[in-house]
Amino acid sequence: MSGSPIPTPFSKKKFIVHCQQLIDNPGKLSNEFQLLQTLSVDLQMPTKTACLQTNKEKNRYFDILPYDFSRVKLVVMIPTLIISGYSVEDEYIACQGPKEETTFDFWRMIEQNNINVIVTLTQRNTISIFQQLEKLLNMTIKCTSELDYRSYTQRTLVLQKIVRRNAIANKEYIAGIGRTGTLIAIDIILHLQDNKKLDVFRIVYRL
Repeated sequence: MSGSPIPTPFSKKKFIVHCQQLIDNPGKLSNEFQLLQTLSVDLQMPTKTACLQTNKEKNRYFDILPYDFSRVKLVVMIPTLIISGYSVEDEYIACQGPKEETTFDFWRMIEQNNINVIVTLTQRNTISIFQQLEKLLNMTIKCTSELDYRSYTQRTLVLQKIVRRNAIANKEYIAGIGRTGTLIAIDIILHLQDNKKLDVFRIVYRL
């Protein structure tokens, strides 16, 4: 596996051809995935804050912990990571779906970082973080608009009883890695549309 070559960037015109090659040759895609896993071992960073006794219960998964250097800094810890985009540093915040005991801290993070777009990639029948908020914090959430697309619903929500009034667009994540990472990678790739070369492998590797 160590001898597998790193995939080279390719032009936009060859993107469809590249995808078809991966479909026709599943072993090639599997090799790329295994190579990512091998290279990622060298990227492991300290997670001391997440491992503190007071923070362990805040993580949904004990084997998926935020790195100390890239987590969102709050008075208390919640499982989040700051991720740079194609041309903008700290463009995204990837976060596990908040548990009941971290819901308040989740919304403090939204307020502290002045976030006005939240993308939640939930499975069916998963309790909404907005329902949790109303239940735990007695906040009023008003939906001012709703656009129903084929693959997702976009809502504009107004939250009351926060330091300042925030309007938040919600596109109804739970682990904060699989679907979240996929969405961020796709968004970065879309920003590459004016470039001559696409380097999907390195984009995923950087995440």
